[in-house]
Amino acid sequence: MQLTRLLCYYQHRMKVPGLLYAGKNKLVKPVTVEKKRQALNQLLLQKQNHDILSRPYLSKEVSSGHTKNSGQKLRRFEEIIAKRKHKMLPHCSYETEIRRSLELRKGWGSIK
Repeated sequence: MQLTRLLCYYQHRMKVPGLLYAGKNKLVKPVTVEKKRQALNQLLLQKQNHDILSRPYLSKEVSSGHTKNSGQKLRRFEEIIAKRKHKMLPHCSYETEIRRSLELRKGWGSIK
C-alpha cells in the first residue's frame, strides 16, 4: 500500500521522442479554470482597447485648427538647419580633391 501511494504521488511523464508538445504523441496540457479566466480577461482587455481606439482623440473643431501654428515652427526649424549647414564644410568629391592636390604640386614645381 505504501509503495502504491508513493508511485501514484510521482506521476511519470510519457516518454515522447522529439518535441514534447508537438506531433502525434504530444503531451497535451489540460485546460484549467485559471487559463480560461486569463483568456477571458485578455479578450475583455482587447475589447476595451478597441473601444478606446475607435473613438477620435480630438474633436472636429480642435483637429481643424491644430495646425495653425505649425508654419511658425517650420520656419524656426528651417532657420536652425540653415545655421547648422552654414557651420559645416562644403561638400566635395574625390575629383575636386585630386584637382586641388595636382594644383598644389604644380605650384611647388614652379618654385624650383
